[in-house]
Amino acid sequence: MIVPGDYIPGVYSLSGSILDSANNHTIVNYSLVIDDTPPVVAVNAPTLSEEVSGGQQYNILWTATDSESGIKPNSVKIKFFDGTDWTTLAQNLPNSGSYSWDIERLNGDDYKIRVVAVNNALLTDRDTSGKFTIGDFSSPVITLNGDQQITIFKGATYVDMGATAVDNYDG
Repeated sequence: MIVPGDYIPGVYSLSGSILDSANNHTIVNYSLVIDDTPPVVAVNAPTLSEEVSGGQQYNILWTATDSESGIKPNSVKIKFFDGTDWTTLAQNLPNSGSYSWDIERLNGDDYKIRVVAVNNALLTDRDTSGKFTIGDFSSPVITLNGDQQITIFKGATYVDMGATAVDNYDG
């Protein structure tokens, strides 16, 4: 079936029938959706000016809707802008509205996320987050190997028990 260029979008009920040489007759009823409206995509997270910790997981959140033909299964693509270039983080995703991203250890404030979705009529929409920051927003943790309070008597020898320091970003 070829849809002419002057079609009117909507849902149409169609039927077809066939008769074989033995006079067996079959009728098939089906619907035809003519969709010329792209889906609607919105990136919900990250948000403009959000501070995201590098070296950790972060949930990218979006909505993708299409009231006419629906979002094509496994058609969502997520891209990352590093301040210079766009790279694909994930593709062929279901329209779940969430993707767990393992963020690299980056420092900067010129990053963006783009979500692209395709509907069943193969029309596309995309939305791009505002600029957000990736960096080290967690303080290092210092653990003393000895007691937190030490009493040393005059003339006594003291041996420091040491400490350990861990930083989730720098190691």
